[in-house]
Amino acid sequence: MDALHEDTNRVQIRKPFEQNYDALDMVGHARDYDIKLSQFASSPVADLFNLRTVSIVKCSICDTSSATFEDQAQISLELQDNTFVRLDDCLKRHFKVELLQNDSRWNCPKCKRPQVATRQTSIWRMPRTLVIHFKRFSQYGNEYVKNDTNVHFDIDSLRLDHYLQESAPQQKCLFSLYAVTNHTGTLNSGHYTSYVRSQHRWLKFDDDFVSEVSREALQSNKAFVLFYTSSG
Repeated sequence: MDALHEDTNRVQIRKPFEQNYDALDMVGHARDYDIKLSQFASSPVADLFNLRTVSIVKCSICDTSSATFEDQAQISLELQDNTFVRLDDCLKRHFKVELLQNDSRWNCPKCKRPQVATRQTSIWRMPRTLVIHFKRFSQYGNEYVKNDTNVHFDIDSLRLDHYLQESAPQQKCLFSLYAVTNHTGTLNSGHYTSYVRSQHRWLKFDDDFVSEVSREALQSNKAFVLFYTSSG
């Protein structure tokens, strides 16, 4: 997807930019970021898939803060080593407040030294098409180990309004599933299949074979990438 974005980038002469936002005027910061980003990257891929997040870091000593926006084509979620988890629990962990301490302390521009700080990442702009990727592979030494945790996900009504930044504009935060990419096997020797919604039916695509499947078949430990579309 990144390669498609680069190949279809509408911006011919890119203008690199930095973000120096103090998180005091989030709407103004977002407007400035929009302008700068439009002079650096714009593509049909970004129009369809990109969501925008904002991370706010705050010093625990003087309350000085900094905001950084980021556009990304998917949300990549860590999976715990359980037999069964819920998508909403994975999202909660992904967007939880982080404590930056020890070697991760923030170099506060006001204190002029590394300080313990908090970092809160939220969604600023919802995508038209939401892509959620499960990080099923972890490297241990020279090998990649697959996490086969079964993730239960919403099919008709995935709500993301609780992950929206408080100053973000009102927007559609309800999504419905329309496709699932499944993976079986290992990283080096695996096989992909897909489930795709076709009106009120679900179809399984396995190479050149297509068959109808039940809604219950969508939920499995093979689910690798989820595709949602905005529904309200």
